Amino acid sequence: MNVTKQFKDYFIPLAKTVPGINYAVLSDGDRMERFLADSRSEDVYPGVFCLRPKCRLSDNGAEQTLGWFDVTFYVFCYCSGLGNYADEDATYDEAERLATEIYKQLRANDGEQILFEEGRSLMLEPVSWLVADACYGYEAKVRFALPINPVIYS
Repeated sequence: MNVTKQFKDYFIPLAKTVPGINYAVLSDGDRMERFLADSRSEDVYPGVFCLRPKCRLSDNGAEQTLGWFDVTFYVFCYCSGLGNYADEDATYDEAERLATEIYKQLRANDGEQILFEEGRSLMLEPVSWLVADACYGYEAKVRFALPINPVIYS
């Protein structure tokens, strides 16, 4: 077990529990190849693509270690009406709703499975991805911690 695997085992299943999400995957680095490759053979929309997170380990001195994760994930929805403003806006709206729902799921676990710093925040930025499909969505950034004692003290 490593810290990134522990993050993946927590975040990817959580994202998949959000009603409306069809697919969720962790990146193979800092690129989107896995999402792109799977979009050719699977129904990945609406989908969540999460970059491997930056992580800072923090030990409180009492053998309680947290992994603080700086998480960037993308929610992409397929837009069937490329060039139709109403369809594009509806696609962005759905992606924003889904990103917010993922954040709400994370917050529901605050203090139990994960920790947020004071001033919890979610940053959302609209993005488009027109490489293979006409997709619109949101880049979401959030920071939280998971207990990682088994990784450090095993």
